[in-house]
Amino acid sequence: MKISYTDTNTLKGFTLIELVVVILILSIGLGFLAPKISSGLFVNEKKSFLRKLHGALQEARNQAMLSSRPVSLTFQLKTGAGREYFWLNTHNQDTSSKRKPQRISVPEHLDIVSIITPKGVPETSGAVKFIFLPNGLNLNGIINFKDDENYFHIIIKPFARMEVASGKVTQ
Repeated sequence: MKISYTDTNTLKGFTLIELVVVILILSIGLGFLAPKISSGLFVNEKKSFLRKLHGALQEARNQAMLSSRPVSLTFQLKTGAGREYFWLNTHNQDTSSKRKPQRISVPEHLDIVSIITPKGVPETSGAVKFIFLPNGLNLNGIINFKDDENYFHIIIKPFARMEVASGKVTQ
């Protein structure tokens, strides 16, 4: 009868140094990919915000036409440490509805630099309103944004149309 012992020198596996080298290579690769992934997320966040803004413009126009009353899209520009946001406000005489309008925040990577009203005056603080009339019309305006690197602006045209352009707007 033959007795065999397992030789510890013939066990197969990875050494600690091999595991450390593999983890180091993976972490370097992820280090190069992380900025690309985060910038891609920012672009999606910006596009999502623009879609919400366009939807709010269309909703304001539709509500004004259906209710035969003016509707405003109000932007609250930065005051102190708070974030900018906007909301729809119907100008109904009926005060029985105590429902607060939903506020949509501007993403953290975006700042509203100014809003140029139909009067041609750039507003940089406080509340700025775009009024939508019951016939579907609204007055023009420009909302100037700055993200981490670039300036871009949204041109609000009659009938709640919106155009996005890049570059710094100068007066």
